[in-house]
Amino acid sequence: LTMKNISKCKMAYYLLTGVIGILFFGVIGKEGAILTNDSSFFLGMHGKGATGYIIYPAFIRFFVFIFGENHGLILIWLIQSVLAYSVSLYMSEWLRNRFELSYLLTMVCFLLSLLPYGYTLPEYVATHEIMTEGIAISIFNMLFILLLRWSLDRENKILWHVFFLLFLLILTRPQLLTILVAAIYVCISEVFNGFIQKKDAVKRRVAYVLLGAMCVV
Repeated sequence: LTMKNISKCKMAYYLLTGVIGILFFGVIGKEGAILTNDSSFFLGMHGKGATGYIIYPAFIRFFVFIFGENHGLILIWLIQSVLAYSVSLYMSEWLRNRFELSYLLTMVCFLLSLLPYGYTLPEYVATHEIMTEGIAISIFNMLFILLLRWSLDRENKILWHVFFLLFLLILTRPQLLTILVAAIYVCISEVFNGFIQKKDAVKRRVAYVLLGAMCVV
């Protein structure tokens, strides 16, 4: 491809991702903020929810307090949607640069990254919901791509971002505490790889078995 053709592909790619983002997060399904049975807890209307939910209730109540319930809820789903779109675009762009993907394959990656937000379809997209999933999915996806970056490129400074996002994710949705185990597994397995890379295949398999047993315990 010539530079001119690449430039056209790049412009088409960004234009198309923008249009898809607007359609997916703003047009498909019900519009506006979606309240569920558990949303009243995050809004502070009544009762106490499960312990451990710290960030999301504060996030919701801040915007409702500053802008009122109607405008605050609109801003919340807009912020959740913009965050989700930005993370999906970042993920696909990093994959394109890291693996030298074509813009066509990058678009496929972008579309696939939207799928987690569509589990509530056809009623609405998850970012419209006043629930922790509105931001937890985005945090999880960002955490995943940063772990992948560290695993492949050994950018050790990324680990600080990884641990920060782990902390943020657990305080946002405590059920995702298991991701901490996965992150630790990735880090330890990479350390093991470096330690035994000069050993024979049998010893490597033994080390993986021991590592797996440690994680199970």
